[in-house]
Amino acid sequence: MFERFHNREEELKYLEEEYRKQSFSLIIVYGRRRVGKTFLIKKFLENKSYAIYFYVSEMSSKALRSELAKIVYEKLNIRLSLDPTWEEIFRTLFKYAREKRVVVVLDEFQRLLEVDRSAITELQKIVDEESASSRIMIVCIGSSVGVME
Repeated sequence: MFERFHNREEELKYLEEEYRKQSFSLIIVYGRRRVGKTFLIKKFLENKSYAIYFYVSEMSSKALRSELAKIVYEKLNIRLSLDPTWEEIFRTLFKYAREKRVVVVLDEFQRLLEVDRSAITELQKIVDEESASSRIMIVCIGSSVGVME
């Protein structure tokens, strides 16, 4: 299937400007389903050397952490423990991003609240502690407007 990219140039330009800043960024992309949020972000990720796209599927917290750890290893060559905590995952990514601009996309972000509220708590804690020295760009995509707000 051929998908065309149209009418999203302003949003893409904004994402590129944020990416070029080389400092901590947190971008929230939300709206109703099937409007092209994920397509926009995947277009943005093209040609980004250090980028992780993670779809938060409906599985246990342990399975999500294991899956994310696997992606971190595949994309960034960072090995995490066999059963990493959310803190270990987020802290490792923030520290890695001290040297490189890293983009981490969490698609269907609102599901983290459903699966494991501690993931959000740990992310907030790490942002508070590490964002001043990190060049990480976190992009959270969601369709549950109330949760995303």
